[in-house]
Amino acid sequence: MGLTLALHPELTDKQRRILKTRAECLILKGPAGTSKTYIALARGLKLLQQNLISRIVIIRSAVEIRSIGFLPGNQQEKMDAYKAPYAGLVAQLSPKRNFNALVASKEIEFHPTSFLRGMTFDDAYIIVDEYQNMNAHELETIVTRVGDSTHIVLCGDTDQSDLVGTEAKEHQQIMDTLESMPEFLVVEFTEEDIVRSGFVKRYYLAKRGIFTPPAFLLKADISDQSRSPPHHAEALTL
Repeated sequence: MGLTLALHPELTDKQRRILKTRAECLILKGPAGTSKTYIALARGLKLLQQNLISRIVIIRSAVEIRSIGFLPGNQQEKMDAYKAPYAGLVAQLSPKRNFNALVASKEIEFHPTSFLRGMTFDDAYIIVDEYQNMNAHELETIVTRVGDSTHIVLCGDTDQSDLVGTEAKEHQQIMDTLESMPEFLVVEFTEEDIVRSGFVKRYYLAKRGIFTPPAFLLKADISDQSRSPPHHAEALTL
């Protein structure tokens, strides 16, 4: 039985093809709003429901995770803030599945890169989120944890990397190695694939000098009630 996901109605053809690809190793790169993590998680939920994997493992940089120490609240509240975006995505994609229950049953796990040594992920679906800010050591630690029957998806925006100098060069060497491997399908999204909102898409186009917002967008009467109704999610069985 297929898993019916409530997908964003404006996903592009490229995004829909990636949702259905059988590739087990993916690198998804592109600007914010191109649904990289959304697509990665949707594919993981499908495989989980079909019992083709035992768990979804979400990994982010240890440097990024340490920054939650500056957030208010106790440790659990801080971790909840880190998990919140994924809880929202699960709620959007599969409203009948309870995110907290998936975490409690370890069907969804979260790991910072600093605690991966000695671990092996068998029968899993690994999402490496914001890979553009991981140094070479972190990336190599992750990819050498991949065990049998395991999928891996790296998601990131190379234009938003905080790495510089030697770190940036070493990071790129690891990525070049991964992209040269026949196991990996590399997908590059562009501004045309931004579906988060029309505003974000126009921003990126304007940033690159490709598009200038038309005057009516700047002069529109905010009291105008003739706006189109919001889009609703559509169901797609994978």
